Amino acid sequence: MFTASSSVADGSDYSNEINNFVEDLLLAISFRNSQIGRAYLQACLVLTCMDNKPIVNLSEDIYPVIANYYKTTVAGVSKAIRHCLITCYNDGNLKRVNRLFRCEVVGNAPPTNAEFITTMAIFIKRYFRTKDVDRSRIISWNI
Repeated sequence: MFTASSSVADGSDYSNEINNFVEDLLLAISFRNSQIGRAYLQACLVLTCMDNKPIVNLSEDIYPVIANYYKTTVAGVSKAIRHCLITCYNDGNLKRVNRLFRCEVVGNAPPTNAEFITTMAIFIKRYFRTKDVDRSRIISWNI
């Protein structure tokens, strides 16, 4: 669980690795660096991936930490992330998103903040879990 006094990235190697991966992933999906919502979204994804709870409540657990870190309001964080998602959905490369998540994004409305963050967090956690398993296999093969 994160507290209001904790920083967005704790500086550990694992946290930095997740942060770099999330940044690359958001750029690959065509999120613009110029939007403040992208920074909030990146911090939100890193915090969600670092949390060990299976279900994370964004408005109670994650948004207040980000709002405190960036010295803004919880509503401002939510609104900026929402605007960023809408912009990316309207301007982004949906074929790349479909390929990334191995599903097809259909419909006229973009996903909600919670849907997008949950899907991304599951994808990121799977990636790092698979990567850790592959590392352990490589280590065991060398022994």
